[in-house]
Amino acid sequence: INAGYASLIAWLPPYYIQLGDSAQYSGSLLALLTVGQTAGALLLPALARQDDRRQLLLFALALQLIGFCGFIWLPQHVPALWAIACGVGLGGAFPLCLVLALDHAGQPAVAGRLVAFMQGIGFIIAGLSPWLSGLLRSLSGNYTLDWSW
Repeated sequence: INAGYASLIAWLPPYYIQLGDSAQYSGSLLALLTVGQTAGALLLPALARQDDRRQLLLFALALQLIGFCGFIWLPQHVPALWAIACGVGLGGAFPLCLVLALDHAGQPAVAGRLVAFMQGIGFIIAGLSPWLSGLLRSLSGNYTLDWSW
């Protein structure tokens, strides 16, 4: 989740500039991603007050998949929709993943260790993802591999 976010923040505007759009338009897509992320981070956890939050997590992951597939296969067709879908999915999935770990650990200490492990490994991967995306872009000459890994 964080790797997708870090890659989008770093490479979404350059991707659309490479496709021929202006820097201003490309930046506006990043703004829409951020608005979607904020909405997802506030709304999806608020809706997840029931015992099983996996349905909403699946919904958030599906939104990310839709957004990334749109960026890959239909980048010039409703890119604002792809940015918002990715944003809502990324914003909602992050807190839901943290709470999901807490739901399935029997004791608070175990839950704390699990969340610390998830965040530690997750942020290491997220920190490497923009670099890896740039490397894939350099090797392939386009952003298709970036959005599909």
